[in-house]
Amino acid sequence: MMWDDMFRNANVKDIERSKVNRIVTPVVWKYVVDVDTFFKPDLWMKYSRLFRTIWFGSAFKGATGSDQYITDISYHYENHIGWLKILSKLSSTVHVGGTMITGWQRYDHFAVLAELLPVSIPSLAVCLSTMRKAGVSKSELEHINELLGCRPDAPIQWSLDTRDRPEPKCSFPGHKVFEGVYMVKNAQYYASFLNSKGSLLAWHKEYNLKRDFSHSSRIKFLLEKTSKGYTYVTKAEAIMNSELPKYFSEETHVEWMETNIKPLKDLLQSKIAEAERLLKLDTWPRRPIHNIIN
Repeated sequence: MMWDDMFRNANVKDIERSKVNRIVTPVVWKYVVDVDTFFKPDLWMKYSRLFRTIWFGSAFKGATGSDQYITDISYHYENHIGWLKILSKLSSTVHVGGTMITGWQRYDHFAVLAELLPVSIPSLAVCLSTMRKAGVSKSELEHINELLGCRPDAPIQWSLDTRDRPEPKCSFPGHKVFEGVYMVKNAQYYASFLNSKGSLLAWHKEYNLKRDFSHSSRIKFLLEKTSKGYTYVTKAEAIMNSELPKYFSEETHVEWMETNIKPLKDLLQSKIAEAERLLKLDTWPRRPIHNIIN
């Protein structure tokens, strides 16, 4: 079997001349949500002429960002729905041997880790069910949550958003790692206020910090958000330090923590310290302040 992009753009004569079509079965892969509109019809015509059988390549994780740490189930569900649409169109023209449901761990040898397997088990369950039943109904999703041991009041989250939402509570192998990444997501949500237009940008520039010059109400807002984020990231740190060694090597443990926990924790910790320092001030200089450096 061979990834088809090795010869996807080659013409028929060149492939026939190389005789590669006699010794390989192509795996036609693409991990986007609208995969059914990605490929042109002439590709399937070309492959039907060249190969007795083709396979599809989908993804249940590791395809939405090179350093992604949390899996968007809805994205991967749509990818599989797209492949099912292609299958229905090709059933009479091309023999499809099956679908290779992939889960990528790194984009290449030099990249950091993408989502870990325990984080993506719910996505895998949804994708497998989708391919078996041509979709996932509400009752089937409830059944998946039951199989994964997820509480009805804290089920798997179908799609990701940036809000602070309670982490799912499940009992499948690796569920603590799964829950821990949602704590990281919530910490990221509160850290995002540092870059949200209108929230803090005009009161928390390096220019302000160098001169101890900012509005106390804005800094209280900063302290509130970063403190909540810090609480989440320290809880996640404790969980991951306890759980990752149960499933992964020391190398993976260290890499994941240094990639996903340490930078976020350090950022929030530094911003809390800045806010606490600024809130101790009760007098501020008159403008102009450009010559004041503290």
